[in-house]
Formats: sequence, C-alpha cells, structure tokens
Amino acid sequence: MEAIRSRSSGFTIVELLIVVVIIAILAAITIIAFNGVQNRASDSALSQNATVVSKAVTMYQVDNSKYPICAGGDGTSCTLASVSSNLVPMYTSNLPDDTQYPYRYVGTATGGGMWSVRIYKKSIGNFCKIGSSNMLSTWWSNAPVC
Repeated sequence: MEAIRSRSSGFTIVELLIVVVIIAILAAITIIAFNGVQNRASDSALSQNATVVSKAVTMYQVDNSKYPICAGGDGTSCTLASVSSNLVPMYTSNLPDDTQYPYRYVGTATGGGMWSVRIYKKSIGNFCKIGSSNMLSTWWSNAPVC
C-alpha cells in the first residue's frame, strides 16, 4: 500500500508574522495622518474664531473710538469672556468657546489704541496672537501671529 501523505493547509508562523507587521505599519501611518488632520481642523476653527473676534473688536472701536478695555484698567490683560458684554450681541452673536485654553485679551484706549488676543494653537503647541502687533507686554509680544 502506498502511504498516504497528509498535507495540512494553513499559514506558517512566518507568513502570519509578515501580515501582522504589515497591519501594524498601516495602523501607524493612519494614526499619524489622523493626528495631523485633527490639528489642522483645530487650527482652522481657531482661524475662524480669530476672524470673529477681530471683526467684533474692530466694529466696537469704530463705534466707540476706542477698544474695549478690561475691568482692571487700561492695558491690563483679562479673559476674552470678561469683555464679552462689550461685544455680544451688538457686534457678534457669540464669542468663541475657550473653556480649555482661555483666550487672553488686552486693549488700550490711549495712544491711538491697540488690542490683542492670545490664543492657544494646537499645531504648534503654544500661544499665538491676533490684533495689534506692537503690544508691549513681553509674554504677548513673543507670541507668533496666528
């Protein structure tokens, strides 16, 4: 009698290992791409928020011949929310939600008037600013423009 050879079908451990490595590489690429998309989306929302704030502050200045100032006095920084009563609802329907990283605002009514808002930008992992470029405060002037 002829011996019947049993041939088992299936994958070898090397073939399975190669498949697992390929899947891991594709997953890593997908995660990296997804994080980049999230940061770009966050920065896009930040740009829209900056535009809303900029327009509202500019319209306030046109009507009042000065920029809104914080309750602490001229040139003192405060949260953007603390000057919202000057801007909402007359100049904008609402200000951006800044609960995670509060926007810092400073405005001056003297010397021609200046204003700036400091915003957290996720893609650079730091703050950037919009508004007047010559604010005197060192922590403000070192921030890049958004």
